[in-house]
Amino acid sequence: MALRQVTDATFEKDVLEAPGLILVHFWAPWAKLSRDMNRLLELVARRYGPRLGIVGLEIDGNPQMRERFRVMSIPTYLFFRSGQVVETRVGRMEMFRLYDIIDALL
Repeated sequence: MALRQVTDATFEKDVLEAPGLILVHFWAPWAKLSRDMNRLLELVARRYGPRLGIVGLEIDGNPQMRERFRVMSIPTYLFFRSGQVVETRVGRMEMFRLYDIIDALL
């Protein structure tokens, strides 16, 4: 199962207007850590199912959202609820640390 991807054009509808908790993974295909984290996030998506939306945004092709949310490093993870950023994390994340963050936000 691949992570659903959003774009500058779909971000408003797919993230900001979406109900519940949404995790956006800002990534780039040339960054090995980003690709590794995509695979980890697929496992996280299976664990949380419909309680958590997880999407990816490839930064090179979507500069508007990268600039809007001041993404300076990848991978960057922004957690949204009701259109607002409620948590930000940057860099490598271990699965169990990610679970702790998500559990606290749900």
